[in-house]
Amino acid sequence: MRRGGVSSNRVFGGAFSLTEVVLALAVFSLAIVSLLGLMSVALSTQRDSVMETAAANVAAAIINQRRAAPEATSENIVLPRLSDMVGVDANSAASGSEVVDMSGRKVPSADQQAQFLCQYRSWGWDDPITPHLARVHLRVLWPVELARRSPERAESYEVFTMMAGER
Repeated sequence: MRRGGVSSNRVFGGAFSLTEVVLALAVFSLAIVSLLGLMSVALSTQRDSVMETAAANVAAAIINQRRAAPEATSENIVLPRLSDMVGVDANSAASGSEVVDMSGRKVPSADQQAQFLCQYRSWGWDDPITPHLARVHLRVLWPVELARRSPERAESYEVFTMMAGER
């Protein structure tokens, strides 16, 4: 039926109903909330990865300091002199712990640069089977406060290595 040249049977096919809009917003909101939840996990994983890489670099620096100067004494070197690494097994090992910065140098415990707690055990220098070959177990822990209170709960990076030298 035509009135004044305009058809009264119009079809509105191009618009969304209120129900469709609300459903679309609900799906979109759910997706955004899920992505935000994943972001916190991703940031935490990234932070852990950065600290583990730094701990590996610190362990390498500490070991390389001692390898470069097997018998040197310095207040910044964490591991004892190779000739002081006596004992026949880990039970009779020389051991200790030091607080270090990101470069592997000793710092005072209360220093703001303190990033890691390094625990070490070293033995075997005077072993008759493998003389002048020291065994070193180095454990780098973080965060420092947690490592002091409860080392088993702290994050850690461990290295077992051997170092050769002459007396």
